[in-house]
Amino acid sequence: MRILSVLVRDLEEDRKGLTTYSITVVAIITALALIQAIAFKFTAQPDESIYDGLYFGFLFLGGMIFTSLSFSDDLYNRIRNHQFLMLPASPLEKLLSRAIISAIIYPVALTLLFTLASLALEPLLYFLFREPMNLFNPFQREYLVGYFNYISVTSVFFLGSIYFRKIHFFKTILASLVILFTLSMISTVLIRLFFFDYFSGWELSHEFQYSFMARRSWPIGPYRAIGNIIYFMLLPLFSYTVAYFRIQEVQATDALQ
Repeated sequence: MRILSVLVRDLEEDRKGLTTYSITVVAIITALALIQAIAFKFTAQPDESIYDGLYFGFLFLGGMIFTSLSFSDDLYNRIRNHQFLMLPASPLEKLLSRAIISAIIYPVALTLLFTLASLALEPLLYFLFREPMNLFNPFQREYLVGYFNYISVTSVFFLGSIYFRKIHFFKTILASLVILFTLSMISTVLIRLFFFDYFSGWELSHEFQYSFMARRSWPIGPYRAIGNIIYFMLLPLFSYTVAYFRIQEVQATDALQ
């Protein structure tokens, strides 16, 4: 399939950067694990795994930065954009290739990297310092939930990588904050208008607060389900759909203005 050829091409072009990033991740894991083992040796403090915090840090922060650079060197680079736009593949195939790298290959590769690093480091640290082994275990519910959160969050940065011409990461954060602030203000005004009986000025009335605390059976479940549908399904769908039309627009206008 042609999509596989595009995917292999993209991975080959990013091989040097991905290799450097992988070495950096392993070096940070090794350094922190060694520091923790030495601290345990001299203080005998209860040992805690370093992998969880590091993993989610690299997954989200690293993933957002990585995703925001998906098209930075191809769509708006005057030297490379012609080569990318003349690539014998449809806009959808080019989009899917980068989306697969961001949404699937990156988190899977990161998980394998942490797993292999812990398998190599923990027996060695136990042999050297008698530190209790804390192997990285990705087969837990929190990691699955984290992955779905990763898909939703990075879909916004994927859109930002196509929509913005420069400084994709920071512009995406700024645009997201502006949109969230605007939506929160609109929601506040609408709630104030439709539920005015429960407000005293712009604050909830004491009667409503007392009633809310007294009644624990408010139907929160349906609202939570709606929120999950919007966040986990509609947000990624919207982001990838807009990104597709944006890449079509860029290809039609040759990305140069």
